[in-house]
Amino acid sequence: MRPLRFLALTRRHPSAILLLVQLAGLVLIVTTHMVRSTPGLTWISVCIALPAIALLVLQAAFDVHWLLPWSAALEAVFYFYAVGSLIAYMLGDLRATTDELFAAGATFTLLAWAFAHVFVVLQALQPGSFLAAVDSQARAAGPSCCS
Repeated sequence: MRPLRFLALTRRHPSAILLLVQLAGLVLIVTTHMVRSTPGLTWISVCIALPAIALLVLQAAFDVHWLLPWSAALEAVFYFYAVGSLIAYMLGDLRATTDELFAAGATFTLLAWAFAHVFVVLQALQPGSFLAAVDSQARAAGPSCCS
């Protein structure tokens, strides 16, 4: 009886599941599914997520460092697209529902992930670019991941 109740809750609040999955770490796969319940186009999210997943697998399997900026850039684009889809979903009506409150938390988390990946891209393209904020005389130690 309890699993049926849980399934009923997930149908009413799909954004709660997205927030839970983000916290668990399965973001790319479930976020693609989440876009289906928003005004965003699923095929766009799939076309962005699949290459990102493939690059992440290649990085993990073969220790290919030069793929880092590419996979991070694809993930950033994907998360920004999901954020836009969630915002469109939340602004779709004038009434705030429980699911839209969960969507607000998920949107904030996705936005943080997107900017984190933008940071990774910038750091990979220009090593030490954020070090100057702490020590203006500092230089990047070692080669960049792109060389």
